[in-house]
Amino acid sequence: MRRCIWMLIYGIGLYLFWGIVLLFSPEAMGITVMGIFQQNNVSHYVVSMLFLGAGLLTFISLFLKNTLATVLLCFPQQFLLMINAASCLLCIFAGKYADGVVRPVSFILADQFPFVFAGVIHSVVLIDMAINNYLDV
Repeated sequence: MRRCIWMLIYGIGLYLFWGIVLLFSPEAMGITVMGIFQQNNVSHYVVSMLFLGAGLLTFISLFLKNTLATVLLCFPQQFLLMINAASCLLCIFAGKYADGVVRPVSFILADQFPFVFAGVIHSVVLIDMAINNYLDV
């Protein structure tokens, strides 16, 4: 579990931070990873609650001793990471950010790749945890 925990902590910090920011500032919906939510007119309060909930569930999962329960509690965060990664990919291929700013594809790719990569690595961590039963004694 020790080698996996840092990716989970990254996701926890990211979603708790974004959730708090969105709770108090609807302007944050303009960032690239929020593009899908913004285009579908999802309220910043709803997105904030989703992010805070996913972060808290994953945080709780760190204290469980059962691998299956831990992996299941991490799924909401995983789902949101994949939605955010898809939003970034859409912006990369469109050549413009979610707020409409046009940039070269290579620029947006370099800027947004960490979020896409985080979604992939988080997936690998959950699969690795499930296969190797890190927490089951």
